[in-house]
Amino acid sequence: MAYKSWMEGLNRFFEWFMNIAYLNILWILFTLLGGVVLGAAPSTSAMFAVIRKLFLAEEKVPVTRLFLTYYRKDFFKINGLFYCFVVMGIILLADVYFLMGMNSEIAAVFLILVGFLSVIYVIALIMFFPVYSHYDVRFFSYFKHSIFIGIMRPLHVLTMAIGIFVSYYVMLFLPALFFFFGMSLGALIIGSVCHHIFLKIDNSTITQ
Repeated sequence: MAYKSWMEGLNRFFEWFMNIAYLNILWILFTLLGGVVLGAAPSTSAMFAVIRKLFLAEEKVPVTRLFLTYYRKDFFKINGLFYCFVVMGIILLADVYFLMGMNSEIAAVFLILVGFLSVIYVIALIMFFPVYSHYDVRFFSYFKHSIFIGIMRPLHVLTMAIGIFVSYYVMLFLPALFFFFGMSLGALIIGSVCHHIFLKIDNSTITQ
């Protein structure tokens, strides 16, 4: 009985291993298919959506079909949302560059404020794709949900950041792994932590 349980666990591990590696290849292909500029966001969104399904499903998940479905369905919407993030990031960078060129106390105060906003921006960006794959809300509500959930769960965000840093640090010594896990491993780390967060939020909402 113990041997059977051990073999089932090992089989489950290899299924995840293959799915995550395959997802990364799909991400690369469809990012390039969209000319990178238009392909990166829907590919990333589709990857997070499939990872969410992998956590929820009890049976085998049709990875390719689901990836293609989400890629096509969310193509324009996710690009619109993502490039709102890009514009906000450019504005923050421009503010930092401008303020660092000024030598005054007022500039230093504003630089601290922009630094604080930049931290919130990074938190929202980390949370954005899992939030998008889990919730169906109005266009700009995705930003609000990403910021609010991220700020309310700082330890979870820190766990994600540490996990991503460690995994990519290891991959620096094994560059070939980037082809199979360059994006999907980070998505798996973020997706697994966010899956735990969303379950707690959804359960607390149901019990209220």
